[in-house]
Amino acid sequence: MTIKVHYDQNEALLPAGFTAAIHRVVNLFNVIFTTSALININVGFGSIAGITKNIGLAESSTSINNKFNVGQVEAALSAQNPTAGASLPVTDPTGGQRITMSTAQQKALGLWTGDATSFDGSIGFSTTALFDYGLTGPTHAGAYDFIGAAVHEITEVMGRAYHGPVYGAGVVNLYTYSLPGVLAAPGTAGSYFSTDRGKTALQYFNNQELNGGDYSDWTVDASNDAFVAQADKGRALNLSATDLALMKAVGWQTNTIGTGFNVTGNGETDLLNSVNGNLSVVQINASGEVAGTVAQGTSAFSVNAGVTGATLNLNSGNVVLGNGSSASVNGLSNTVNIGSGIAAAAIGNGLKVIVGSNSGVTVSGSGNTVDAGDGCGIGLVGDHNTLNAKTYSTAVDYGNWNTVTVLGNSHLTVFGDHSHDNVYGPGSTVALAGNNSETTVGDNSVVLISGIGNLVRAGNNDTIAISGIFNHVFSGASTLALDVGNSNTIAAGAFSAITNIGSNGTDSAGIGSTFLVGGSSNVFLVNPSSAYVMGSAGIDTLKGTIADFSGDLINGFSSGMHIEVTDL
Repeated sequence: MTIKVHYDQNEALLPAGFTAAIHRVVNLFNVIFTTSALININVGFGSIAGITKNIGLAESSTSINNKFNVGQVEAALSAQNPTAGASLPVTDPTGGQRITMSTAQQKALGLWTGDATSFDGSIGFSTTALFDYGLTGPTHAGAYDFIGAAVHEITEVMGRAYHGPVYGAGVVNLYTYSLPGVLAAPGTAGSYFSTDRGKTALQYFNNQELNGGDYSDWTVDASNDAFVAQADKGRALNLSATDLALMKAVGWQTNTIGTGFNVTGNGETDLLNSVNGNLSVVQINASGEVAGTVAQGTSAFSVNAGVTGATLNLNSGNVVLGNGSSASVNGLSNTVNIGSGIAAAAIGNGLKVIVGSNSGVTVSGSGNTVDAGDGCGIGLVGDHNTLNAKTYSTAVDYGNWNTVTVLGNSHLTVFGDHSHDNVYGPGSTVALAGNNSETTVGDNSVVLISGIGNLVRAGNNDTIAISGIFNHVFSGASTLALDVGNSNTIAAGAFSAITNIGSNGTDSAGIGSTFLVGGSSNVFLVNPSSAYVMGSAGIDTLKGTIADFSGDLINGFSSGMHIEVTDL
């Protein structure tokens, strides 16, 4: 659907926030309602259709006619929604009369093509009521929710209306019951909206004689609903699942929207409310306008490239996306807030990504910052990104010049080059497949190095395996190291065990360590009370002072081995 808005007044003279709030509702409706129809709506401040009027809070004036009978309308509803037949009444509620419909509604059902310029209706707002134009409802107890009021009036222009006995039955009358199987007119005592021929009362209609308002508004008991007959000060008016069920029933195809999610960009915000807990894609273009939608199903958000300063909130209002949900952000300098248990993809540059616990996020692009909670799985695809994650995390770094910091009991795999990694806390696993990276690892961890030119600073009781070349490892006490590569350097603390079956390496360990040597052309810097088991094939060198050789045990001495005492 496309809604075109025309203002009675010069937009620059309207209250601050007035046009932005109308724009948000229009954007939202263009996403929610997927019916192909162009709707022209006139909007006034203290006026209706250009005529100055004393308006209580908000009003609408709708272009209507009664060109079509019940059979034609029901056929159009069934053509739009093949399952509509089970919802439509068995008997004719009009007694053979024609149905009164808005022109917007006729466009939605394909009964009339309309034209590009004629107004389908007008809405107007009070100049004396105190409105709050914000996204989440009034922040002041004495203010009315303007966005909720705009939703109320625009949907009346779209056909959410019974205009009373003078004008005859509307489409909404096809879904109005007083008892199962017993049709009634909206607004009569006890009448309710039902899509199963009266078996289930989804919501009760307003009793106009008692409460005022319109016939097809909801009862005043629905106080937080945008379709309520009388709005209360200080109360947000939300668009509910039942509201959208009614709009679908009277002729509008809808997407499935989730609860309490919002996207803001370039000063524009669009709010989505609950329908069965699911979402469809919402796209904000560089002008802050909704750019399109996708099919119903798993949740997905997208902010288009070119948007700057946008914020995408997933989990706003304590709402958690279901399994299979996803989020993607394209653009510059945007913020993504992701709740717990969510899968998401952030694609862009300069993003700030905030991730709750037990979520999975892939970040593609450059210059992004990711702050993740416990138990997250994070993938970095681009370059110059920063990741800060907590415990029990799994991180995979595919890019270059990235900085990764994770706490204990985590798993880090680095495929890119020139990274700076910090794995604090015990019990982690680090795999370095890239080159020229710098990594710090905590105690009781496992480090696997297959790249080139990496620098690793490890803790105590770590297990280290090296298959690459020109790597440098500095570790604490009780290190268990295996070097099968070439030209690597290992410097371990006391009571460590080093097995070197590579070549051209330089190894050292503190007092009380054990070396098992099977390679060649390696240099071992000895320390006291250590044991060296030398292979017969290699030409290796044991190097140290007389004191360093004190208490050492050397086995497997071969003619190809050199001992170099530096203080002789």
